[in-house]
Amino acid sequence: VEQGAPGPVLPAQRLGNIIPARPGVAYNRRAGEWMVNYAINGASIHSVIYKPDGTRRGQDVVVAAPADGCGVPFLAYSHATNSHLLAYHSWATTDAYAQELDPDGAPIGERASVNAAPPVLGTFYTPVAASTDAAEYLVVMVKNWNWLAGTIFESEMDLRCPPPPPWSRSESNRYPCLYGGS
Repeated sequence: VEQGAPGPVLPAQRLGNIIPARPGVAYNRRAGEWMVNYAINGASIHSVIYKPDGTRRGQDVVVAAPADGCGVPFLAYSHATNSHLLAYHSWATTDAYAQELDPDGAPIGERASVNAAPPVLGTFYTPVAASTDAAEYLVVMVKNWNWLAGTIFESEMDLRCPPPPPWSRSESNRYPCLYGGS
């Protein structure tokens, strides 16, 4: 919605028979684009990026296809790092994972467990939020259907800018992308 008027309608795509699972959606305010992640049959999670005009930027990308399956993606965007964090639970084990994605949806580094040790009954629902000023994400998960836990992940890769010069002292010089730099 732009100034109260509806924007373009995103085109729907029939994917075939899929297990119903909510998609993960996050807005990249730097690029003005939406990333959507969706699971297919508990076997893989795909990513697609929509431009401000509602058209796709590129093709769908497989961002997770682990041997233990995956489902129910949650997604957050960090302006501080210009990256996304995808969190999802395993389909065949009691664990859940987080995977950092670059602005194009490509995985950065390896997936990481959100648990110190997987719970007996499982890890379900892994909503994720990004810090507004640090290269961190918080993943909160429901364990064994009866308690909450959280894990803070630091960004694998700082996609903001080149490293600041060692003589830089002010916050605006140390973190130019957070303060209007490129």
